[in-house]
Amino acid sequence: MFFHFTSFIIFFLFSALRFDVGPDYEEYVRYYYSLKEGEWITVSGYFSGLIIFSMVSRVFSAVNNGYIFVFASYSLITTIFIYAAVSRFKKHLKINGSLIIFVFISMGFYLDSLDRIRQWCAISIFFFGFIYILKNDFLRYFLFIFIASCFHFSAILLLPLYFVLKVNVGRFLVLSSIVAIAAMQFLGWGEPLFRLVMSNVPYYSEVYSSNSYTSSFSTGSGAGVLLKILVIFSSILLIKESNNYKLRNVVYIGLFIYIVSSGNINISRFSDYLLVIVCVTIPYCINRFSIKDRKYVYVVAWCVLLIYYQSLTMRNNYNYKTVFSPEAQYQVFEERSAR
Repeated sequence: MFFHFTSFIIFFLFSALRFDVGPDYEEYVRYYYSLKEGEWITVSGYFSGLIIFSMVSRVFSAVNNGYIFVFASYSLITTIFIYAAVSRFKKHLKINGSLIIFVFISMGFYLDSLDRIRQWCAISIFFFGFIYILKNDFLRYFLFIFIASCFHFSAILLLPLYFVLKVNVGRFLVLSSIVAIAAMQFLGWGEPLFRLVMSNVPYYSEVYSSNSYTSSFSTGSGAGVLLKILVIFSSILLIKESNNYKLRNVVYIGLFIYIVSSGNINISRFSDYLLVIVCVTIPYCINRFSIKDRKYVYVVAWCVLLIYYQSLTMRNNYNYKTVFSPEAQYQVFEERSAR
C-alpha cells in the first residue's frame, strides 16, 4: 500500500509538472489558447473528444498559463484510473500489483501518457473498465466506454470487444495467425489487405489514408519493435488456462492490429487500448511459474527494460523540463521532430 501511494504521488507530480514533453504538447497549448480566445469546438472536434478538453480549458482560462493546470488535470485522471485498475486486477486475478506498474512503465506506456493526454485518459478508463469484461458485466463496461469516448472518441470502437471476447479462439489458431500475419507484413503482402479493411472503418478510414501519419513498417523498424512483439507474443503463448482466454485474446487482437498497422501512427496508437492489458498478462504469466522457475521472471524483466531503453532512444521531443524552467516561463518550445 505504501509503495502504491508513494509511486502514485511521484508519477502524478512528474507528469503534472512537465513542460514541452512529447511531440503533441505544443499543439495542445495552441488548442488551449484558441479556446481561451473564444473559439468553439466543431462537431468533428466533439467526436474526437475535444469537448472535454474545451471544458477543462475554460475552467482554467482565467489563470495565468492555465494550460499547465489542464495538463495536470488530465495527468490526475489518467493516474487515478491506472492505479484503480491495478487494485482491481490485483484482487480479481491474485497478481502482483507492483509488477503491473513496473510493466506499465517499462513497456513505454507511461511515457506515452505524457504526450497523448486525451487518448491516454481514454485508455486508462478502458483499462479500468476491462475488469467488467472478465466479470461479464456489460452495463458497467458500456458505462466506462461511454466515459472514455468523451475523452477520445476512438474508444467507442471498443464497445463490440465485449462480445468479440466471448468467442474462445483456440491458442494454436491465435499463435499461428500472429506468426502468419507477421510474415506477410515483413514480406510486404499485409499492407494492401489491411488498407482495404481500414477504408471501411468509421473514423479511422480517413486517418489511415493520411500520408502524414503513415510510414513503412519493416525489419528496419528497429530492434525495440521486434523485441516488443516478442515479449507480447510470449505473454500470449504462456496463457494456457481456458478460463482466462479473454486476457489472451484481447492482447492477441492488439498485437494483430499493431503488426498490420503498417507504421500508421494513429492505427498503431489505437492498438494501445488493447496492448495495455499486457501489464496484466505478463504478471499473470509470471505468477504461474513455480519458485524454482522464477529465473524466467528475470528474463522477462530484462526484456521489458530493453524495450524501455529502446523507447527512450526512439522518442522525439522528450527532453524533460518542468513548469518552473526558464523555457516554461517564456513559453519557448523545442522544434517539433518527425513523429
